[in-house]
Amino acid sequence: MGAENSRTSPEKSRHPVKTLPNALHHVDVPTKKATFAMACFWAPDALFGATPGVIKTRVGYCGGAKNNPTYRDLGDHTEAIDVDYDPNQITYEKLLELFWANHDPTARLKTQYTSFIFYHDEDQKAAAEKTMKEQ
Repeated sequence: MGAENSRTSPEKSRHPVKTLPNALHHVDVPTKKATFAMACFWAPDALFGATPGVIKTRVGYCGGAKNNPTYRDLGDHTEAIDVDYDPNQITYEKLLELFWANHDPTARLKTQYTSFIFYHDEDQKAAAEKTMKEQ
């Protein structure tokens, strides 16, 4: 057995790896960010992740003073979801509708699962306050 050819053919390899030049390309989509806490973050992640106009979601911890919170050591943080969205396809107000309709913001839960809207600018703050008054 010589080493005549050190390259592995994808067809013969158990784990084929193939280079796809130019398979991914940058898409210039104007995005905005919304951040919500709606109890456990997995259900909102599924909800917003399947919503047309949402580009990307990320779950994590928000609103507390502890540096580098983890699931086992949250400190005073709450579970939250960042939603990157295309404002040409979905509005912040529509995201707020989903926020209000898909959890009980009055439930008395421990800090980890508290309901919050974390705004990123004054327009989001005004929209959040307006929709909160309508509830």
